[in-house]
Amino acid sequence: MGFCLLVAKGASELYTQNHSNRIRQGVVLLSVLCLLVSFSVRTILRNQDWETEERLYGSGIIVNPAKAWGNLANVLNGQGKKASAEIAYRNALQYRSNMADVHYNLGILLQDQKRYNEAIESYKMAILCRPKLTMAYLNLGIVYALLERYEEAEKSYRECAGIDINGLRDPRLHESTKISALYNLGRMYTDLHKYQLAIDTYNEAIQRAPVHYSMQSIYNMLGEAYFKSGNIENAENWYKEALRVKPNHLPAHITMAKLLQRKNQIGKAEKWFLKALMIDTPEGTAHQHYAQFLGELGRHAESVEIYKQVLQNNSNDFELVFNTANAMRQSGNNAEAEELYRRAAALNPKTATAHMNLGAILHLNGKLEEAERSYKEALRLKPDDSMTKDNLAKLQNLMHNQARVAVKVCIHSLSLTTYLSLSLSFLSLSLTTYLSLSLSYLSLSLTTYLSLSLSHYISLSLSLSLHISLSLSLHISLSLSLTTYLSLSLSHYISLSLSL
Repeated sequence: MGFCLLVAKGASELYTQNHSNRIRQGVVLLSVLCLLVSFSVRTILRNQDWETEERLYGSGIIVNPAKAWGNLANVLNGQGKKASAEIAYRNALQYRSNMADVHYNLGILLQDQKRYNEAIESYKMAILCRPKLTMAYLNLGIVYALLERYEEAEKSYRECAGIDINGLRDPRLHESTKISALYNLGRMYTDLHKYQLAIDTYNEAIQRAPVHYSMQSIYNMLGEAYFKSGNIENAENWYKEALRVKPNHLPAHITMAKLLQRKNQIGKAEKWFLKALMIDTPEGTAHQHYAQFLGELGRHAESVEIYKQVLQNNSNDFELVFNTANAMRQSGNNAEAEELYRRAAALNPKTATAHMNLGAILHLNGKLEEAERSYKEALRLKPDDSMTKDNLAKLQNLMHNQARVAVKVCIHSLSLTTYLSLSLSFLSLSLTTYLSLSLSYLSLSLTTYLSLSLSHYISLSLSLSLHISLSLSLHISLSLSLTTYLSLSLSHYISLSLSL
């Protein structure tokens, strides 16, 4: 403001001093006008820069490129423009490679994209640039745990929990991060079935937690560790403590319901599930747990309906798709179960269980060759899985037996066809030959009879009688032979049918 007043005062003095020289006054006025126009344009452009954060930080790249690129990357990441955000983070690091926050934020971006090894490198660089950056240690431990590198994860969590935060900015945040590291370490121990270590870690977190830390999650997970270790009484106490601290804590409602189910108090368990549904969103985890609960009670139709509702908004969630497929199979809907198992295997192709279950449903649906391929893929991912090996062996035995039966049926069918064809041909030939011989002989006898004289009548009559007797005997004999042949053929055919 002062600079503007100074410029205005100077222009006024110049204009007054040159009152006798109109040209100079004109120059002064033109200069003031140009100054006003240029600064007005500059003001308009600057106002446009402030319309969005993206344009604001983009405009600062010329002035302070490292900081501007870093801030622009955060904005782009918040907008979901992951590729552009990554480019911006890397541009910022090109100008200044020791910015710990940029390395850390880049690590989060890479972790969200499941590029875990790259995320590890970014977190390590953040720690190298700022050794007391607790959040980098915490996220590094989480990524190690996701990669099942548990020893490195444990080390990272412990390093985070042991950092001296004196002199750091925002000590409340760093103190909470240290407790979160212990919380995640306890969860990792629970997943590894090291329940006593998990209980000890949660108790350590409770003792060290600052006043401002929200304790309901730790209390609930401590109860979960007791529950899985078989200590139901302590588990229930800690669940109640979590609900006392935060009455609408959703995980505590779910775990309390599961505990009551374990105690065979089904009615109370369902009431807790229904309370959880009132707190949860329509596509939340409480609905999934309730659907699983119904399935375990044999109420498969209700379970499937809830899974379908949740699946509408989470169609790419592997666990949800997989569990819905299980519910479909249990309800007897094998066709839809097969479709969902296929989707689950496509969503997470590196999970052996997905391929094993897909193979099982294909096995049930009679698609044996596809089932065999799925079983083999499951064994490739997890070679020591005994259930998959057993299923594959049963499938291959079934395929082998079916092939043997098919070959036998083919052979017997061919044999029967050949036998019947030969029998009919022989029968036709025998009848034709017999009729031809009979007619020829009869014609010859009649001709002879007419040419003989009356004096030989008695002799011819005797011959004719003898001929007729012989012909009749031959006819009876041939008829008996034919009847015997047909009886034997029919007996053989019946015997062959019984064998088949």
